[in-house]
Amino acid sequence: MYRKPRKTEPGLLKSGDRLTDWFFRQFVHFLRKETIRIKRKRRLVNPDDPHRQAIRGLMDPEIHPSGRYVHIFINPARDANRTRDDEVDTLIHELAHVVLGKTSERHVLQLEGILSRRFTRSQRRFIKLFLPRHVVKRYPRMSARATLSRPRIMVL
Repeated sequence: MYRKPRKTEPGLLKSGDRLTDWFFRQFVHFLRKETIRIKRKRRLVNPDDPHRQAIRGLMDPEIHPSGRYVHIFINPARDANRTRDDEVDTLIHELAHVVLGKTSERHVLQLEGILSRRFTRSQRRFIKLFLPRHVVKRYPRMSARATLSRPRIMVL
């Protein structure tokens, strides 16, 4: 039985596992499509947490006024991500949120661990190319629609 060869992007790196390669292709598709803006932000805090605890990364699709971009913030601080390789793990985690949509945090954490181990070194290096070197000081401006729709936590 003859199988028709699949259409894949030429030169795209493969790990040998079909599911891992599918996730890698999806990540690269979103990164190259330029619908994702990746920024490194010091002192990245959870906006929904009243205690403002630092977090490793944040995926927020509601920040840009036009609604065409998904912003991913990576915390470059040493207590959150010790090395650039740890930032790649955080980027894998946030990209899994983009690809899988409304999947629970627990499942995305499990998937991050699996994909971090299954990606080859060359695949991890390729994803690392999309991480910016510079650090932004502020969050981008939020639209009025996003600020009104975002739930506020009131502390009395």
